[in-house]
Amino acid sequence: MRSILLLALVLTLTSCIEGDEELWLNRNGSGRIEATYRMPPAIMNRFGGAAKLQQRLEDAIKNEPSIRIQEISNHIDGAQVVFTLKAEFDDARSFISLPKKHLRDPNKPDKPSAEESFFGKMNLRLNGLTLKFDRNVDLSPILPAAVQDNAAMLGDSSFNYILHLPAKPSTHNATSVSDNGTTLNWSFKLKDHVSTPMVLHTSLLLPLPWWAWSLATIVILLLAFGIFRLIISMRRKT
Repeated sequence: MRSILLLALVLTLTSCIEGDEELWLNRNGSGRIEATYRMPPAIMNRFGGAAKLQQRLEDAIKNEPSIRIQEISNHIDGAQVVFTLKAEFDDARSFISLPKKHLRDPNKPDKPSAEESFFGKMNLRLNGLTLKFDRNVDLSPILPAAVQDNAAMLGDSSFNYILHLPAKPSTHNATSVSDNGTTLNWSFKLKDHVSTPMVLHTSLLLPLPWWAWSLATIVILLLAFGIFRLIISMRRKT
């Protein structure tokens, strides 16, 4: 009887975990994020509570001048803690490296912090004009063992991600796309990812800025003018 009650309690505490994130990336590397997480207090307590999580994020962002908080808050809604973060950044690389740089224990720099369970491991690489973005989100460190053994406890809980890109990607593993292919949407059922991470990836060829086309046009015109003068000079000699 006791085990049944315990199972029912765990189910109540973990059946409603939701995450919604929307990220905008601009051509110049700047962008912004809007994220809302909903979870039972038992899960939030794995971060030390909502107030501590908020303070840790505020302190971390203070160390990155290129990141500015627009809103960060938490409140109770029924049986859930709702945590909201809205921020803008001048350089996506500084935002992506924030958890690893400022949320880990300085004495254990190789050990991911609890917060990284939500942020995950993000990589943004630029090779020439090809931009590659990868994200690996592993929630297993914050899920109770009973849930990992019985994923059905999570019910229809899901994490949803929206990524707005400056151009249509050449590759991606998104669930769906919109805005002529420049907006990628991922939706993950948590019961399918209690022991395996949620993986997002995309790559795209960045469009050349207007000044690059203007410069190329000028170079072509100069070359054409040079060739024209060379032809005229050769005709005069003959």
